[in-house]
Amino acid sequence: MTTYVALLRAINLGKKNKVKMAELRSLLESLGLHHVQTYIQSGNIILDSDMDAASLTQMLEQNLKR
Repeated sequence: MTTYVALLRAINLGKKNKVKMAELRSLLESLGLHHVQTYIQSGNIILDSDMDAASLTQMLEQNLKR
């Protein structure tokens, strides 16, 4: 299992693109990712996954658009 850091851009800046970190953690855990941690309201995420970086990136992009 590999530990990754995901840096999401343009969320929780001012009043636009609000994302609750608890909901983000729940979504990522429901996708099968492990040890998901968020850093304050920044959109920075630490997580563990068996996926390679390219596959993980694609999965995150597809699911975060929802």
